[in-house]
This record gives sequence, C-alpha cells and structure tokens, in this order.
Amino acid sequence: MCDASFKQHETDDKSAQVRARPIIRVATEATELDQLYRFRYRIYVEEMQRKQKYADHVVKCIRDPLDDFATNIVARDPTGEIIGTVRSNFSRHGHLLGYDTFYAMETAHAAHPASTSICTRLMIAPEYRRSTLAVRLSIFVYEYSLNNGITHNFIDCNEHLISFFVGLGFIQHIPLKNHEEYGDVTCMRLQLHDREHMDRLASPFVASLNKWRLQTEAKTELVAAAP
Repeated sequence: MCDASFKQHETDDKSAQVRARPIIRVATEATELDQLYRFRYRIYVEEMQRKQKYADHVVKCIRDPLDDFATNIVARDPTGEIIGTVRSNFSRHGHLLGYDTFYAMETAHAAHPASTSICTRLMIAPEYRRSTLAVRLSIFVYEYSLNNGITHNFIDCNEHLISFFVGLGFIQHIPLKNHEEYGDVTCMRLQLHDREHMDRLASPFVASLNKWRLQTEAKTELVAAAP
C-alpha cells in the first residue's frame, strides 16, 4: 500500500527546514530501521488511525515479514529526522505474502518473477506533504530498480493518490480490489522502460531513464573496446 496525503508539484514555504533538500538513502543499519518502523507507526496508527495487522502497540512500531528482504528507503531532514519513506521488494528475493496474486503480477509475463517488484509503505511526514518529497522518493526507488534489473513494478493506492501515480507512468491494469487493511484500492503497474508512455505524461522518470540508457550504452562500448 502506497499511502500518504501528499499533493504533487506543490511547495510549502512554512520554514527553511521544509525548503531544504532532504537526504535520501537506503536504510541499512539496525538503529535507522528501528526509527523507520516507529515512523510508520506515527503516520499510520497515531495520525491516520489505521488498523495495522503488524502494529506493535507496546513498542509503537510497524514491521512486517516483507521487511525481511526489503529495501527500505528513507528521507531525512537537515536535523536527521525521518520525514518520508518507501519500501521496495524484488519478487526474486522472497515470498510476497500474496501480493503477487493480489496485483496479478503474472501480467508481466516472462518478466515475473525475475524482473518484477512491488513498492509499499510510501508515506510522508505532514509538514512535507505539499513538497516534492514524494516525487523525489519515487525517483530514487525508480533508479534503484532500473540499476537492479527491474522492468515492472506494482503498487496499490487509495483513490486520492491515483492521479499522482498516473503522472509518474503507472497504469491501472486490473479492476478495483479490496485490501484487508486499506479497503478499496487501485492496483497499478509501471513498465520501467516504456519511455514513449512516460514521455507523453511528462513523467519525472524520463530523465532517469535517459541517463540510465546513456550509462548502459557507455558501459557496453567500453566492454566491446576492451582487448
């Protein structure tokens, strides 16, 4: 589930801290992952009052089995506080807890499971929801996926976020479904190399795809020129 009440292409001038460029990276250390799981709890449980199957109400954190083989990406403000996050799971790395069926990932045909992934747990701190942070996190995970051989990515979201993901290049590929924790959701698929489609939408992913292609071509030429 990708969920955060953000708005695309808007800015918030409330403070210099919000205007400052966040630091985005893959969370790897146990301490930062613990901070991430607590951030999820603050957003989903304390703020949004969502019922969460894997919420620990004593420790006040949310960690689920997908975290065992996930790439968790975090954004931090200049003080080091987590202000946003998104999670990526590659199908080839582990069991997707039924998401492969829920998303009808077989629609990726031969690409699944070797080159497919899912993104979940996209959330933004309240004071950053009118910034471009959601787009920046999306670009980061898109580039990470490209560099690791992913060709198709799958997500689900509630109705108010459909236009955001359509603008990135996602399409609704199956009918509306009911999620046990989030109610009615729209399942969407992104073909990471479909430049023609993303070009028509002026997707922010186009620049990343162009850069990746140039780098790939350069590497191929170097290998071909090697003695």
